[in-house]
Amino acid sequence: MGGQSEATRKSDEITAPVAGQISVIAVSGSAGSQDLAAIGPQTGQMQNEDALPNAGSYQVAGSATVSGSPLQGCIGHFVEFFAETADVGILFGPTNASVTSASAPALATTGTNTAGCCMRIPAGTYRTFYIHAPTRFVGFVGSTSGNLRISVTSRG
Repeated sequence: MGGQSEATRKSDEITAPVAGQISVIAVSGSAGSQDLAAIGPQTGQMQNEDALPNAGSYQVAGSATVSGSPLQGCIGHFVEFFAETADVGILFGPTNASVTSASAPALATTGTNTAGCCMRIPAGTYRTFYIHAPTRFVGFVGSTSGNLRISVTSRG
């Protein structure tokens, strides 16, 4: 389709959550992080803008070897983040260090331009993001104990 970006085309193909491709993460007032490459589909091919460095042949868990860059987890997909039972603050980065320690999300910093500034997802609501490489990690913190559900909502 002429004139549409890859992300726009993917947003036209919203899919239902698939068994084995939904993660439920316990959140609390202490910040945590998750490798998005470990959640969701682990086979297929990435689009060029989502290709990881050092493309070659990869053995993907539970599948045959694929050529080029593997489609890893959430990367290259629209992904839904659902704050199930507590407000959740999230932020994204290319490395675990970019979303933890001094850079960890803090709900008190939402709306400010300081370290830990994050997006607040109110309890019972969700936000959907397109995850591009090199983004690989999400940092999260809850307003209290609760769950954050993460699921891929588009085809790769």
